[in-house]
Amino acid sequence: MTMRAMRAAGVLVMGVALLASLPALAAPRNAPVAADGTEMPAGMRAYPSPYYVIYSDLEPERVQEAILRMTRMAEEYHDRTKEFSGVIRQKFPFYLFKRGEDYYAAGGMTGSAGVFMVRGDDAKLMAIAGERNSSSTWHVIQHEGFHQFAHAVIGGNLPAWLNEGLAEYFGEGIFTGDGMITGVVPPSRLKKIQEGIKTRRFRSIQSMMLLSGERWNAEMDGTNYDMAWSMVHFLAHGENGKYQAPFSQFVKDIGHGKPWDRAWLANFGTAEGFEKRWAQWWLAQEPLGSKDLYVKAVASTMASYVGRAGLMKQTFDSVDELARVARDGSLKLPAGDAWLPPGLITSILDLKDKLGDDVTYEIKKDARGPQVVANMTDGTRLVATFVKQGPKRVTTSIDDLAPAMAKAKALLAEKKKAEARTLLQDAIKRNPTSPQVTEARKLLATTL
Repeated sequence: MTMRAMRAAGVLVMGVALLASLPALAAPRNAPVAADGTEMPAGMRAYPSPYYVIYSDLEPERVQEAILRMTRMAEEYHDRTKEFSGVIRQKFPFYLFKRGEDYYAAGGMTGSAGVFMVRGDDAKLMAIAGERNSSSTWHVIQHEGFHQFAHAVIGGNLPAWLNEGLAEYFGEGIFTGDGMITGVVPPSRLKKIQEGIKTRRFRSIQSMMLLSGERWNAEMDGTNYDMAWSMVHFLAHGENGKYQAPFSQFVKDIGHGKPWDRAWLANFGTAEGFEKRWAQWWLAQEPLGSKDLYVKAVASTMASYVGRAGLMKQTFDSVDELARVARDGSLKLPAGDAWLPPGLITSILDLKDKLGDDVTYEIKKDARGPQVVANMTDGTRLVATFVKQGPKRVTTSIDDLAPAMAKAKALLAEKKKAEARTLLQDAIKRNPTSPQVTEARKLLATTL
């Protein structure tokens, strides 16, 4: 677990008004002095972007990727927290160093790879990029970037577990080129959570809730990060979203100045009851319980690349053909606003292979644009569509008509026509363009 430097008491942003849309990558300008008046190391240049001014000594293509990732990152912060008000009034400073020694000379904490620092009126995000891009680097940036995003928009003193747990939640996000997928549970991290609960390695929930920011920073214990992440994830996704509404109200109450402990009691009750539900839910999770989100990330990313290749008159008949072209470096990508980093598609293809072969992928044509369809073992289809025009280049939808029909047939076998009819009516309404909608309507007729 990467160490984080000391930061101000937690402040959370829950929703913002976004700034201007992404422009073409501007040519860098020499900037020996940053926008905040601090002197920059030799070789650093300033690059404007929709939500950040990025100061970096990286190669232009790596800076271009950083601009794209940071833009998608800020949009994901907003989308996942849009129930709450707040306005971004200025672009955030972000210092991305190639060498660790320059990062440490600029104030980065020894042993850390990234930090959001608040010193008086000076608040900035810094990170080490290293010689090549890595997922661990972007985990740190997504984590620390959330602290910066939060600090800039809304007041409210969050407890340390919530501040860090939310940052870790976004740190686990998967970049897809045209967006981010959050809410995933890496199997390795699930294993640590389950072992921590079984061996009682974690603090009690009450002790974690009372842990101060100062104590957190003094300990810098990876176990605390794991537990805080698990608490936030449970509140966001546990028990089929049962706690989402009270969780949102809890954070809203804090943002309005209510002490966090009173806000918690008002929305959840005692910590003891929460601890039991939290532990039971995590111990029941399967190693790939969030496989649907990983599949969504894979299909969405492939659609981003298939769509852009199509703009360059390069088409594919199969995912195997896409993989071959991507791995041999002959995938065609446009420049400018439509550009994507060539390395992202190969890393996503590696993820697809790791997920196993029980999900199959197809490339299809649609009036809106090319599609990548992921076919699940139960018949559910996840469809990622590259949209030629619109606010989002890739949209996703779930077609669950096939498993609904299987359940309806089982109900009909049990002479439960009314239940089968209701189930089919709802499924057809959800999936009006499914390839199986005609068959579903025929089955519905047998329930009348």
